[in-house]
Amino acid sequence: MSSIVIHDSRMSAERQSHFHQVTHEAVNKYKDDKGIIGYIKQEFQCRFGGYWHCDVGFSGANDPHEADSYIHFSVGSTRITLYKCI
Repeated sequence: MSSIVIHDSRMSAERQSHFHQVTHEAVNKYKDDKGIIGYIKQEFQCRFGGYWHCDVGFSGANDPHEADSYIHFSVGSTRITLYKCI
């Protein structure tokens, strides 16, 4: 299993806990970046509503996003950003 490292987070403990669960599921289910980010995005949209972006290799920290809805992390050597659009 690839390691998951958080580089920057602006999420509550509840959302980070859900993030870890969903990301581990995605990494175990998919071997490609597209599958992993698609799964994470879908799970966050279902659980927390709204429209979430999940991008590979993009920090997105300066893009407008809702409070409590931004995380930048790595899965193995791949950097990924997840955030909820305003």
